[in-house]
Amino acid sequence: MVPLLARIFLVTDTLLQSFLSEAYYAVRIFFPLPLILAFASVPVLLLISGFLPSGLSDIQLIKANTATVFLLEGLTILSLVSFADLREEKEMAYENWIYDENWGKGIRTAETDQPSGQVPMTAVNLALAMTGRLSPEMFHFDQKENDLFIPYVRRGMTPFTASEPFYFLGMNNFSQMFAMETIESTVDARLPSRSVRRAAETYMLNGQYDIARKYFTIVSHTLLYRNWAKKYLKLLDNEQKLLSDPEIAEKKGRMPKHDFYYDYQNMDFALKSLIVSNRQNKVAFEYLMAYYLLKKDLDGFLQNVAMIRQMGYQEMPLAYQEAVAYILTRLPEPPAELQAMVTEPVIDKLNAYANSYNVSRLDTAMMKKEYGNTYWFYLHFK
Repeated sequence: MVPLLARIFLVTDTLLQSFLSEAYYAVRIFFPLPLILAFASVPVLLLISGFLPSGLSDIQLIKANTATVFLLEGLTILSLVSFADLREEKEMAYENWIYDENWGKGIRTAETDQPSGQVPMTAVNLALAMTGRLSPEMFHFDQKENDLFIPYVRRGMTPFTASEPFYFLGMNNFSQMFAMETIESTVDARLPSRSVRRAAETYMLNGQYDIARKYFTIVSHTLLYRNWAKKYLKLLDNEQKLLSDPEIAEKKGRMPKHDFYYDYQNMDFALKSLIVSNRQNKVAFEYLMAYYLLKKDLDGFLQNVAMIRQMGYQEMPLAYQEAVAYILTRLPEPPAELQAMVTEPVIDKLNAYANSYNVSRLDTAMMKKEYGNTYWFYLHFK
């Protein structure tokens, strides 16, 4: 009776929603069709059984019941095929892997089953960057111009995935903003544990320990994250021990030391600020260079590629070599410094690509088969 009375006197809603809403505080306009069919199937089957002729033998009843079971299984499979959002399931899987920092699992899955959509690709790019594989392998995947960062949208796993690049790059306040937005905008009065965890971590990294304690305390009452939260609650009582924790020290080291201009359409400003604050922030550097390559901003790429010397690379990453090799073809007198960045095999492959492009530029499928994992294909065909 409580849900019914609440719906009548507190929230104006339909009688059906009073008993069947999957979230007590959620106000629905339309009841989901799959759930209607699921509820309706029981009385329908009872009605069908009522039309069975009387006096059936045991064998006939067994056959009728068996047919009913197969009918239910068939309807279940049909419902899964018709209504299941498998794309959403894949997005959830990628988000789980990057949230747990299981970078290898996400990359291996993407290698065997090319991801599609901005959420999975953002997750894959972050995993590549965190394992030092973004620069050599990013074009092994179907990249789009905006696959590094996602605008915040309240849909599916987007709110969670959108904050992850900011968190691991060092833009702590933006990750916190997304986490708090998700907490405050959840309409069913539930606290998303992932967002609460991320809020607790970001407040802790900012040195706002009292607020962090509030969110860690909430998480400490959960089943799966209890021990994790209690660990940090103990660390909050000892700031020296907290700051000496390697993981926390690394994340604090990536954070910017001064204010910067933020514009989603010009993320290179923010990424440069991260590098200025920490010259060893290799993840920010890889994101910066990937940003220029995906935007096809070769001027921006050239202006910053020299920073590769301070990032500890043993050799020039393949994607950078391919970009430089292409730039060399556009310069009447290319400088020796640029020429030294490209190896002979890359030059040979570019020449082969140019020949194929001149002959078969209209045959996109053939070009993709031969050169789909190169920056040149992305540059000309996407």
